[in-house]
Amino acid sequence: MEITFLRKNIILNCYHLLSMQFQRFVHEISFILTFTIAIWSLSVSTAQATIVFNITYDDMVNHTGIGFDDPIFGAERRNTLNAVFDYLNTVIDSNGTLDYEVKDSNNLPNSSNLAAGSSLYFPSLNGFQDGLAFDHIMTGIDPYPSSYDGLVTFNFGKNWNSSLDTPAANQYDLYSVALHEITHALGFRTLLNEAGNSQISDSNPGVFTTWDSHLVLGDGDPLFNSAGKFIGSTTDLVSNDIYFSGTEANLANGGKPVQVYAPSTWSASSLAHLDVSSDLMYPFSFRGEEKRQYSPIDLGILQDLGYTLYSDLTQIHDIPEPSSLVLFMMGGILLLSLYFRKLSKPPILFNRII
Repeated sequence: MEITFLRKNIILNCYHLLSMQFQRFVHEISFILTFTIAIWSLSVSTAQATIVFNITYDDMVNHTGIGFDDPIFGAERRNTLNAVFDYLNTVIDSNGTLDYEVKDSNNLPNSSNLAAGSSLYFPSLNGFQDGLAFDHIMTGIDPYPSSYDGLVTFNFGKNWNSSLDTPAANQYDLYSVALHEITHALGFRTLLNEAGNSQISDSNPGVFTTWDSHLVLGDGDPLFNSAGKFIGSTTDLVSNDIYFSGTEANLANGGKPVQVYAPSTWSASSLAHLDVSSDLMYPFSFRGEEKRQYSPIDLGILQDLGYTLYSDLTQIHDIPEPSSLVLFMMGGILLLSLYFRKLSKPPILFNRII
């Protein structure tokens, strides 16, 4: 009996000793793993790709005293626009560059113009083009060193929310409008005109965009052939039946193409925006509205246009049908127009031929 009891004590003591050693081992391994993961995460974050945005504020260069050179609001406006570019660096995974010109601002309170922007394209290269902005961002090679890759201009005669705060009900949100316009420069635009020709070359075949290459009718028929020739009809362009059919955009939209704005009367906004009312790239919005980040559909379209996005943004989910309301318009030879409309008031149009 004594031997049995002693044996049990020895066994229990050994068990407790081993248990303590095992717990210490697990604790040390856990610490090592946590430390290793932390170091790995730090190395990944510090190695994150960064686009270099070379922004020229012409107001500052030319000492206009208005817009981005305004003695009261100028610095705040530059800070807001720079914040938009910071946001893009959390979306697009690239070490490229964008040379972007913020042209002299206007200060025209009685004008219908609000803002406009675009990428630039080579006028003599027929077929689908990505645009200078895409090329420079994604390759790091300047496709045309003597030119900016994209540009934008604003009319600060209107009532703007120039800060990063929430806009008041009667203000246009500078951040939202700037992100919308810069996204057009990223390639979110058409070069089709209402006659079915290129806005640049006024011909078919002509100069068109990668965005154009993804346009289809509701029955799935493409608007272009693989050679970059428009094969639809002018009736199609005002049919309310045109869609963006890229693989990633379709995935974000529940497996369906995304409807593009194609009203029954051609406008400068036709084919350059989404007919999705909650989206940043919808052509209508109210004053006081804030749209400061991309939807899953927008992210899918950027991928379809050829951009590489950070992996945490590529897990695209379905989004519900939206509802809305102000009008961004874009078209003509590098013409971008924007309508901001409030229900009981006339629309504010902003356009510019570049």
